[in-house]
Amino acid sequence: MGVSPAGQVQAPAPLDLLEAALGYARQGWLVVPLVGKRPLTPHAYRDGSTDPDQIQRWWRQHPTAGVGIVVGQESGLCVLDADPRSGSAQSLAELTSEFGPLPTTPEVLTGGGGAHYYFNYCAEAGRVTLAPGLELKARHGYVVAPPSRNDTGGEYTWITPWSDVPLADLPSWLECRARSKRNAFPPGRHPESIVQGGRNSALTSLAGKLRRAGVSEEGLRACLQVENRARCVPPLPEHEVDGVARSISRYTDEAAGGPLGGWPSSKIDCAYHGPAGEFVRLVGPHTEADPVALLVQFLVGFGNLIGRGAFIQVEADRHFTNEFVALVGESSKARKGTAAGHVAKVMNAVDPIWAGTRQQSGLSSGEGLIWAVRDAITGRSPVRERGHVTSYEEVEEDPGVEDKRLLVYEPEFASTLRVMGRDGSTLSPVLRQAWENGTLRTLTKKSPAVATDAHVSLAAHITRDELRRYLDRTEAANGFANRFMWFCVRRSKVLSRGGNLNRDDLHPLIEQLRRAAERARSTKEVRYRVTATAMCR
Repeated sequence: MGVSPAGQVQAPAPLDLLEAALGYARQGWLVVPLVGKRPLTPHAYRDGSTDPDQIQRWWRQHPTAGVGIVVGQESGLCVLDADPRSGSAQSLAELTSEFGPLPTTPEVLTGGGGAHYYFNYCAEAGRVTLAPGLELKARHGYVVAPPSRNDTGGEYTWITPWSDVPLADLPSWLECRARSKRNAFPPGRHPESIVQGGRNSALTSLAGKLRRAGVSEEGLRACLQVENRARCVPPLPEHEVDGVARSISRYTDEAAGGPLGGWPSSKIDCAYHGPAGEFVRLVGPHTEADPVALLVQFLVGFGNLIGRGAFIQVEADRHFTNEFVALVGESSKARKGTAAGHVAKVMNAVDPIWAGTRQQSGLSSGEGLIWAVRDAITGRSPVRERGHVTSYEEVEEDPGVEDKRLLVYEPEFASTLRVMGRDGSTLSPVLRQAWENGTLRTLTKKSPAVATDAHVSLAAHITRDELRRYLDRTEAANGFANRFMWFCVRRSKVLSRGGNLNRDDLHPLIEQLRRAAERARSTKEVRYRVTATAMCR
């Protein structure tokens, strides 16, 4: 946007609009060209695309077109549209005073003086008017995005840019309100009231259904309070509703069992064996991290560091030391990242080159993963004599990656699962290839890269509620989840002044690991067997 000598605001340059559209597309958001608020494509938002070639064609044809971002599963987002002309200020003030402020998330000032709040896609939300002036757009639509202008010249600008803060999840109370609005009765009819004598049992039944669907205790409380005020005659006291939410949350945890229910009670001391066990014994007293988190991330890190040499033969298959693990625990309280930090310091000392070049994060596509461990790419180049092509020769277009080790660290694994849920995503099958045999490829014409003998390991962190929400039935059934070892982790202790680890105590262990890594890399192949005495019973 510019300012003329007379002080009049000028429209954004066409290049700004095109660059914005391409930037949104790189984020994975489908875009469409707009005139005012109307799509210029034949099928409106259904023609939304992330293809840069298509986007450039649109803006070459319509260089001053505004930018629309398609909402829904394909883009992985939903938008809360607040229109002050219809009473959004009062509606939002009432809701936030009751349920708390909206979380920090990308926010846009609209051309009409309203606001768009961008959130992660929520399958339960749909498109619904929540209150006067507040509309949630989660499917079958789009929003006008900066730096577009509306029909009257009002400009859309970022208040909180998407590049500065990640998308927040839709608050539980907002999701619950959207769900109840979607299921609202037609005009003239009202939902059946819950009368005295059946109120507690009705709310308990609803809480059980929501809990089994993965709603957190906080979300249960918000949903039950909405249902209580809307249907119970008279409404139960708030503390009783909160008690139902708390009771159901604890009951289903204990009844379900396993990693997504109650806490595992077994403790296998013999797992803390050898150098890995020594690492946990040295670091454990000086960190709040779970010993399990220390152990498994140590094993994954060292297993990737030593490369594709050691393996165990199982019938016709070779199982190498590249493992996929996921640590499941409360955000900021389970100390998952703290454990990863202790492991990283030791591994960095063992192999600084690997630490500096072969660790990455930010899984967003199968093609991107292949590119990180790609083979050399060759092509055919014409040989010319006297201006005529006489033959072709093979030339190297890209040298590829010589070191096929890659440790992928994903502290926000929920984002990865959301990406995999989008139509056309190749991430899930490529990750399965990485775990199975290390030969990675896709069948798309625009992705010629192939990787062979890739040694890819994955260490992921996620909360229990995120896992329930984003690991869909397809990924659970197609074997993707079976490639992972899932571990419950939690804070092991409270160290108000931090730990007191003496780094000199780790030097003997680091030297032992360095020698072991050198032996592993100096031998091309080492086959191991699992004996009965080596197994924990």
